[in-house]
Amino acid sequence: MAGGTVLVTGATGFIGSHVLRALPPGSGAVGLASSVYPSSRDAVRLVRMTLPHPDLDELIARLRPAVVVHCAGVASVGLSMTSPGVDFQSGPPVVFQLYDAIRKAGTDTRVVQLSSAAVYGNPGVLPVAEHAPLGPISPYGWHKRM
Repeated sequence: MAGGTVLVTGATGFIGSHVLRALPPGSGAVGLASSVYPSSRDAVRLVRMTLPHPDLDELIARLRPAVVVHCAGVASVGLSMTSPGVDFQSGPPVVFQLYDAIRKAGTDTRVVQLSSAAVYGNPGVLPVAEHAPLGPISPYGWHKRM
């Protein structure tokens, strides 16, 4: 991507890995992931870091990303039902830390924040429109809404 680094959190997860593959070669993309596997693209640099992490501020300040695509987090409604604290810790605190690190770095970073249909709960109409009323029924949905 012209104009700066693209940082993709959750880079080895399902969505994050697809986002990285969709970026053009030579884009200067950096993937951030708790588990780092060999990249299928030599142009992608992978950084191992489980969020939240005390070194995120330094990483953001050093990279000064133009864009962050935030794909990191637990993606299991079932786990949120049995371990809502684990689900929470991978959601709102990580988003706060990410935005706070960007603020501290003084960058003009754009953030793409992903959500989930779980924020709608049991919608009255399908397919669900983005403007449909929110009504999460699981901890996962509530944490995504936050």
